[in-house]
Amino acid sequence: MAGPNLHLDPTVGCLFIGVLFAILFYSCTCAQTLFYFRTYPNDRPLLKGLVAFLSALDLVTLILDIEYLWDVVITNHANIAALNAVPTVWIVEFFLASLTFFLVQCYFINKIWALLAGKSYRYWLTGVVAILALACFAGGVGVCYISSLNHGLMFILTKAEIPACLQQVAAVITDIYITLSLCVVLRGSQSGFERTKTLLDKLTIYAIHRGILTAAVQLLHFATYLATYHNSSFMWMIFHIPSTKIYVNSLLAVLNVRHHLRDAKPTVQAQRSVDFVDLENFSSRYTSPATRSRGEVLGPASHARIMLTKEVIRDDGDAH
Repeated sequence: MAGPNLHLDPTVGCLFIGVLFAILFYSCTCAQTLFYFRTYPNDRPLLKGLVAFLSALDLVTLILDIEYLWDVVITNHANIAALNAVPTVWIVEFFLASLTFFLVQCYFINKIWALLAGKSYRYWLTGVVAILALACFAGGVGVCYISSLNHGLMFILTKAEIPACLQQVAAVITDIYITLSLCVVLRGSQSGFERTKTLLDKLTIYAIHRGILTAAVQLLHFATYLATYHNSSFMWMIFHIPSTKIYVNSLLAVLNVRHHLRDAKPTVQAQRSVDFVDLENFSSRYTSPATRSRGEVLGPASHARIMLTKEVIRDDGDAH
């Protein structure tokens, strides 16, 4: 005899789907983390520490999500009232997810800052996106604070609407801003050498793909939250739970793709004109003016590229 239909699809069902996606993406995190540490042992300790810390955060958030699912499905089996209270593990998970978003965004903001060395607009361009990233993180902290005051689901959905919307909107704008900034800066660093232009085009494509992915998941999170928060649906968790894994994988993909660029065989002319273009550094090292023809006069664009070469920050890539 079939039992009563408890109509758990919008709640437990969405939570279950979100955890399934999180497990899938975390397997990608594990593979990319192992690949990173095996392929780039000479990266800076700070960068390797960031990768290890983000991978650990990814694992902890997954464990907390599974614990939340266990609490609803197993511990409180057939207890509908349990869905009206948010456990502490979810509050901790939400804070760690907000921290993950912030750290990944700060990494790319730092890349923009490094590439804009010597530019007059360096401070305001990175300052604006830094404020947006802080607003995103502040929204997440606000949701956690309100949730800690009262674990009731309806109380949280009602009182945390503004900080939750702030976090998601700021995250979308931040990711789009980072993507556009990287595209503009990379395009502005183009040289006259075909290999350099090809590599910088690839960097731009990777930046666009990364931005589209992270911004899309945050936008879907925001849209489903606005559409369903008033009826206690958990549909937004389908996008929230795996979102941290998507962010971490987007950063690891940027780091791990470097070997593809390095393995490309340059022509003789390219070997004389370009030392290396590093996706992690988002920087290019060009030849000195001595390699140019004697009668060539350096224009402003060429001078800017040489200045960029001199001021490039030695970052996390292998020494060349």
